[in-house]
Amino acid sequence: MRPSFFAVVFSACMLPLFAFDFALPGAQAADGGKSFGSGKTAGTKTVWKIDQRHHSSGNLTLYFTDDALKIDKTNFGYFIVCKAPDWKVYCFRNDDKVMCKLSREAYLAEQGYLVNGPSLESFPKVKDEFIGTMKTSVYRGISHDDWLAKFPGVPSQIYDVIMASAFYHAEPAKGVVLKSLKHPTGRSRKKAPLLSLDAENVSGIRLETLKISKTPYKPSDFSIPANYRPAKLRIVVTSVENRREADSIIEQMGLGEKLGK
Repeated sequence: MRPSFFAVVFSACMLPLFAFDFALPGAQAADGGKSFGSGKTAGTKTVWKIDQRHHSSGNLTLYFTDDALKIDKTNFGYFIVCKAPDWKVYCFRNDDKVMCKLSREAYLAEQGYLVNGPSLESFPKVKDEFIGTMKTSVYRGISHDDWLAKFPGVPSQIYDVIMASAFYHAEPAKGVVLKSLKHPTGRSRKKAPLLSLDAENVSGIRLETLKISKTPYKPSDFSIPANYRPAKLRIVVTSVENRREADSIIEQMGLGEKLGK
């Protein structure tokens, strides 16, 4: 049986549309170790900034307030911006100047988000635990545990896009997953096949949070670039160099449609 088109492209480019993974022991918290409150301080709007690392897609940074979200996919060079009032999702690259604009519903569908599925909070709660100074609730899913933190005033529209961008076929959650760990029985002990979407992960760490902090709010940080060339989502999430590499593999294997320019 020939490998699927998607599996080959993933193998060549390691597309970060889904399956993020990792989690180190202790996340650092800024602000002098004080507990965080809402996204506003003494009448000044501030932005939550969360630096994370995923097992499959590397480093990223979340920036969010009560009405705007930006995700910086550091390792792959693209950004996701979503903000009120329409909550449209803009995925763009500054190097290639391409952009994909989707309704929030369309973006969630692209990510296989389980909008009507059981929420993460519907799974058994194991305990409460702090990551830095953030209190999290630990939920035991079928194959992994998730450390979920709630941020006062942040709406579900932002939580949904964060969750859908982090894990393919993710469950809805009213919070941000700061850590995710596979159950011991589900951890890979052998090197994954070349075209497997599940890279070797003996540690079981799917996601880790490296640092949590706050920064001053600047509208320009959530701005949408003008005059970028419209492109499909699969184009935006890969650089020109990686697309050429993927096209070369696709052509050699006779798998059909290329990613294109």
